Amino acid sequence: MRPEDVELAAVGAQLAATPLGEGEVDEVSFIGAQERLRLKLPTSPGVRVIHPPRRFGESDLPIEVVRSQHDARRLRLGPGDRVQVGIRRFHVLLHPGLSLLLADVAGAAGEPARRCAAEIARLAQARLSCASPEAALSGSGTEELLDPADLFVAGG
Repeated sequence: MRPEDVELAAVGAQLAATPLGEGEVDEVSFIGAQERLRLKLPTSPGVRVIHPPRRFGESDLPIEVVRSQHDARRLRLGPGDRVQVGIRRFHVLLHPGLSLLLADVAGAAGEPARRCAAEIARLAQARLSCASPEAALSGSGTEELLDPADLFVAGG
């Protein structure tokens, strides 16, 4: 969501935009002729937030809002205030998907790890890269290792 596409209202019935829920004002700052707010919005069930990154255990979605001075005067908000949040429009970005790295041990000894990594990649619809254990641990040796892996599978 772009900060300028977020609408705020004291009550849900005042929203002209699609309602997202009730948020809490976390921070307010002024940037020239505009006010910038950071809100915390509870995450909807079944929604996995991939950006912005959150710390382990955080359940709220941080929302950035930019408002004109006119809107800021019409609905004054400060840290801790509760407000109804709506979205005028949004842009869908494709998730790049998970990336798995298999430290592949050659021969029969590495077969269980290869099967396990292939099954995890299939279930998670993830990309699977393979490298020797030495290259995987050092982060060098193959082109695929330039991108960090989300999961490391070690064989042998």
